[in-house]
Amino acid sequence: MRRALASGALAACVSMLWCGTASALPAFARRYQVSCNLCHTGYPKLNNVGQSFKERGFRLERETSFDSREWLRSLPISGRAAFNHGFVEGDESESEGAVKLVSAGNLGDRFSYWVDDGLRFYSKPGQDPTHVEPDNAYLRYELSRRGGVYLRGGRMEMDLPFTQTRSAHLFEYDVYDAFGPDALGERKDGIELGGALKGDSRWSLGLFAGENSERDDDFSVFMRAAVPCRLHRIGAFAHLGSNAPQDKSHFRGGLDWNLWFAHLNMYGLVAVGKYGDERLVAGAFIQSDYHLEERVVITARMSLVDQPTYATPTPRTDVAPTSSDERRSTYLGFFPGVQIHVIPRFRVSFEYGFLNQYRDSRGRLRAELTL
Repeated sequence: MRRALASGALAACVSMLWCGTASALPAFARRYQVSCNLCHTGYPKLNNVGQSFKERGFRLERETSFDSREWLRSLPISGRAAFNHGFVEGDESESEGAVKLVSAGNLGDRFSYWVDDGLRFYSKPGQDPTHVEPDNAYLRYELSRRGGVYLRGGRMEMDLPFTQTRSAHLFEYDVYDAFGPDALGERKDGIELGGALKGDSRWSLGLFAGENSERDDDFSVFMRAAVPCRLHRIGAFAHLGSNAPQDKSHFRGGLDWNLWFAHLNMYGLVAVGKYGDERLVAGAFIQSDYHLEERVVITARMSLVDQPTYATPTPRTDVAPTSSDERRSTYLGFFPGVQIHVIPRFRVSFEYGFLNQYRDSRGRLRAELTL
């Protein structure tokens, strides 16, 4: 009996170890009375147990029944403030700030939710603050009491282990934007059915509104399956539909992985796809984060996108290039960086991007505080 209670307490603590910003909430730590350092290392990345906490609809493995008074007493709202300073080689630098409020958690055995909202502020004179629409605002319902099948609906990111929003890094993943409109890593409105299989395998199937959501026939379908491995998890996905403003269909497919080697976390994604009548596009990124110590993370990412390019029409004819004018371009990027957790909920990050194909190199500095 004591051993069972001890293992349950350990699971509760470990499941909260990697609590971070974009997908980590101090509200979880307040509710379960544990440290935020228990479910994230270099937030917002999750460890195995923290990932399971999220996949169970923000529930612990042996969580007791829902207590609304305890939920309200723990203040189920978290706030994030960030300051960004970016500069491009040979150009002016720019600064901006952002604040975001997030509330998330479970509402008993069946329901859970996530909702966020925010504002962005600019340093240039005359630029007023802008409202940042929610990245996620969804409700989830457990169709099976054991958490085997769920249904969620609203605004959400598709079931990828890393997206443009849930990223600990300062530059976007180029591969997500390489296949035309309706980018893979962006928020979307729709519904998703998913769940768990034996051996901690996962699956999901989502139907989402397209880029031109004013049309009834604009939609996309996203499918993903992931299986555990000795080092963590690997997955495969497909995204297809007819949802672009130019009435072009698309498909994308690929593999993702998230592996841990002691203090080294290596993860990434490779994808191929086609947009309309264009030729195949291929892209990938490989990220390595080395946790030098508890508060310092050394990061590096290699990015690659290979896609068709076309010769520019001549001013005399203004005729679109023919297929014989098609060429292919390979865009490479290398992004080294460092993250320093000055205190548990205050982080300073820096990254620099070395880019080819006549693209100017650039850097970015961010300071962020989570409450």
